[in-house]
Amino acid sequence: MRYRALQIIAFGVIGALLTATPSPSWQVIAHYQMGIESKVDESGWFPNLPDAWPSYDRKFQITEWFAWSHGMQRVGSNVVVPRPPINPNDGRDPGETMHKLYKKTTKSRPVLYETSLGFLIHNAQDREVHYGYFRGGSIGRWIGEHAWKEEWADCWVYRIRRKGTFNLVGRPTDLPTIRVIGDAALISEAQAQFIRSGLSVDSNTQTPLSKQESVREIESRLMETEANTRDYLTQFDWVRCASLNVYAAAAAWDIGELRQYYEKALDATQKSARKFPK
Repeated sequence: MRYRALQIIAFGVIGALLTATPSPSWQVIAHYQMGIESKVDESGWFPNLPDAWPSYDRKFQITEWFAWSHGMQRVGSNVVVPRPPINPNDGRDPGETMHKLYKKTTKSRPVLYETSLGFLIHNAQDREVHYGYFRGGSIGRWIGEHAWKEEWADCWVYRIRRKGTFNLVGRPTDLPTIRVIGDAALISEAQAQFIRSGLSVDSNTQTPLSKQESVREIESRLMETEANTRDYLTQFDWVRCASLNVYAAAAAWDIGELRQYYEKALDATQKSARKFPK
């Protein structure tokens, strides 16, 4: 009887998720927790910075902003959905650019290093799971194996890594407060450098980033993303996690495999911080 009730809840939540915009790999709680747990970012606020740029447009296509912020290249579409982008590993990671700019600057600003570190460790974490564990390439994979799986993973991170619990009405009792802050001037400068580099956001044609955003535009993005993060955390509850657990069981997602990927991403976080020290 309880399982049947959870199935009904699951289908309701899945129906709602169908209208949601898929997100990039690892959700906000996971990125936050990795920063904390690795002792690389004790605030946990900076690892979510790259997700201030939208991953998909209204046509469900990967944006140029995602390609830039995550150091990836778009590879075209498969019918109505994008093929998974690729990591050309050619030094285009914006965190590396920001770290070089930070090292060269003579003007000290409080969060220069943390901004570059946020991009560096976010992308290091994502590359452990883009797009082999959180998969894409078809409608079913983008929705189930990517968007829903990410949120299912966030539920696991909350319960197992944060030791979080839910109260009698299903609300989480230990959700973090997650800020999305960074040095907008440094980010804008990194965009300008990417444009000057001649690197392309597409793999099969020369497509540069269309513009350098102003400091004000970037600050607006960060504020909007912080508000979206609050909305996400407001909706995060026992019902949502239980529903995703029902789907995960049907899809045969393995907790042990999730744990392994989380540990790999945690290790990648620490390696990235050692490679790009303060």
